[in-house]
Amino acid sequence: MKGRRGALFDGLLFFSMIMLFALTVHSAGSSSLKVGFYRRSCPAAEYIVRRTVRRAVSQSPGIGAGLIRLHFHDCFVRGCDGSVLVKSLPGTARRYSEASTTPSLVVAAMASSPASTNLPSLRLTAEQLIQNFARKGLSADEMVTLSGAHSIGRARCSSFSDRLYNFNGTQAQDPYLDRNYAAATCPVNGGSDPTVAMDPATPNRLDNRYYAELRAGRGFLTTDQTFAESPATRGYVDVNARYGVAWAGKFARGMGSIDVLTGNQGEIRRRCSMVN
Repeated sequence: MKGRRGALFDGLLFFSMIMLFALTVHSAGSSSLKVGFYRRSCPAAEYIVRRTVRRAVSQSPGIGAGLIRLHFHDCFVRGCDGSVLVKSLPGTARRYSEASTTPSLVVAAMASSPASTNLPSLRLTAEQLIQNFARKGLSADEMVTLSGAHSIGRARCSSFSDRLYNFNGTQAQDPYLDRNYAAATCPVNGGSDPTVAMDPATPNRLDNRYYAELRAGRGFLTTDQTFAESPATRGYVDVNARYGVAWAGKFARGMGSIDVLTGNQGEIRRRCSMVN
């Protein structure tokens, strides 16, 4: 049986390859990325990426979550163009900012930019999220499947503290939230803004345990928990919670199909950090 890190490495390989493939636009009519694309032009490409990602994650496991977030944000905004690598020019806003607040935490945050309006808000309902993802050609099932990326990674208490202490005018706490776990993790008078694992059961492993946590009221972000409560998405949560292998396959396919640029779309940059 593979250890926790071994399982995480295997799950991250596909996403690290996606980050590599996003830099190239191929002329085939396929609407998804594929492993083996560089078989002739650069046979060692996948080995190099696999080795590099494993080495980085072994030193700082939080990088895994950061890579997945970067890929999603890159593709969901304007299509997979690897623009997270483009350097900002004088007088222009950076599209992304990266900060490492602890050795195991990588935060990929969108900077203020018109493009950031394409990303779904953390306050949307399941129905609103379905509409948001539909604009990218993704179904409700694919949306819930991709939310499993939150199986690894961390969130700051401030991102969901209103659900604990200031939910609405009649209830101090969101009734769908596991108050005992959340309150112990993010005390009201903590005086700081700590981070918590978005999947407390297996925080360093990319798996379907995330969906079981949603059913237990431990989806800290509103956009996560709404999937388990809405009739429009609850069934997908239940299926993903039961069938981990099937979920993993859907997740890999979904991550490789988010607004992929093909044909004459996008450009092959002469330098990764600069547009042509």
